[in-house]
Amino acid sequence: MTLTPETITNKQAALHALQWYVDNGVDEVLGDQPMDYFSITPPSPAQAAAMPAKASVSQSAAQVPEMGAESAPSVMGVEAQKEALSLANGADSLDALKAAIEKFDGLEIKKTASNLVFADGNPQADIMVVFDVPGDQDDRKGVPLSGVDGALFDRALACIDKSRSSETPASSLYIAPLVNWRPPGSRSLTNSELATTLPLLERHIALVKPKVLMVCGAVASKALLGKREGISRLRKQDHTYQTQSALDEKISGIPCVATYTPSYILEAPSQKRAFWSDLLKMNEILRKIGAEGE
Repeated sequence: MTLTPETITNKQAALHALQWYVDNGVDEVLGDQPMDYFSITPPSPAQAAAMPAKASVSQSAAQVPEMGAESAPSVMGVEAQKEALSLANGADSLDALKAAIEKFDGLEIKKTASNLVFADGNPQADIMVVFDVPGDQDDRKGVPLSGVDGALFDRALACIDKSRSSETPASSLYIAPLVNWRPPGSRSLTNSELATTLPLLERHIALVKPKVLMVCGAVASKALLGKREGISRLRKQDHTYQTQSALDEKISGIPCVATYTPSYILEAPSQKRAFWSDLLKMNEILRKIGAEGE
């Protein structure tokens, strides 16, 4: 096959899509060849009638809830939430918070994770980035956004002169996940897991005290902002995140920009323009804050 710019682009897109599947826990190929299921002709009524009936599902199997489905928090879940809140309130520094999270056993996903994913970057940064859940590479290295999605994110930030490795607060950033352990397959958190991890994240944000907060992903955005809309709508709105300390002291909250996760941008490259627009929006908010402080 002759390599052209178009074929190279298609190959890169396919590799990015494959990496996204791997990062999200896909580890099996179910067929040797791709199949177009839309082209399959359904069986005629006579053929369908001749097919053997499927075995009935037992009552116990039918009652097994879907992943993430919950009717009410268990007693253990409620106790874990209380413990997480107590640990969060007792942490007076980032080191103390990290130590408390390392000892916390209230989330079952800790048992299947390889490493704690706490944070990366400069804790003195003007910008704090929060994203949904750690990916496969994050779990292996114990560093947030350390896979292909992180490389994309770093390149985009470099275009606005921002880097997680910078020691200057104005040009650096600090990154933390919504939850500190990777759920199996990077699945979404259950309501109970979300309620347990949220106090720890809120304390994390309160200790960092960023000037601007960027929240990547629908789950993290809804949780921190208390909204129900999808991320496509949330990213078009202006938000302010209120820490509990800000509420207690009756001071203004933190300007917040909601956007897509870098892993989603790899899956949907057509949203790169929107993602870039959100980065520029965040940068402009930071510029205005700096101008007001002069």
